[in-house]
Amino acid sequence: MEPRDDQVDAVQHDGCAGGEAQDGHGQAAGAAPPLLGGLTGGDRRRAEARAEFFGLRTGPDLARVLASLDVFVHTGSNETFCQAVQEALASGVPVVAPAAGGPLDLVRPGANGLLYAGGDPSALRAAVAALAADPDRRARMARQARESVRGRDWASVCEELIGHYHGVVTAEPASPRGEDPAGFRRRAAVGSPNARSR
Repeated sequence: MEPRDDQVDAVQHDGCAGGEAQDGHGQAAGAAPPLLGGLTGGDRRRAEARAEFFGLRTGPDLARVLASLDVFVHTGSNETFCQAVQEALASGVPVVAPAAGGPLDLVRPGANGLLYAGGDPSALRAAVAALAADPDRRARMARQARESVRGRDWASVCEELIGHYHGVVTAEPASPRGEDPAGFRRRAAVGSPNARSR
């Protein structure tokens, strides 16, 4: 599957792990694609004619489809780790994703993709349109995409997460001047194993 010059291919991902019933276009049954949300009549038909929705793909087929894309569009605002975005970046594909959750750790605006205000279909369309109109920019982002997630395997990501947890449990939060804003340390200590000894 090779990208066509007249089309920016995009995968619509609704933030679900593939457990929802899918319609014939790879969409969650009954859900309108957020990218096309608000478009009606001829405008919607023209947009649908230029988009491809691939549905559930796994293994080598998923890797082949991802690598063939010009842009990966992710619309899930409630992702924590966001494996779909990481897979797209690892395939060398620029990503458009909401500025929330996991995409904030993965997408470097202007370097390997673009972030938009989640829940704002016009901002999503504008971000996709910006990349669709600029093949040189997409190519620059594609070159940086794979490198941006190199080393983010499960072991390193889990180690980083454990490090964050350890920091929350053991670190004493401090303001820049060493003050205790609004009793933060007292509230943080309530749930800590050492709360009684303080």
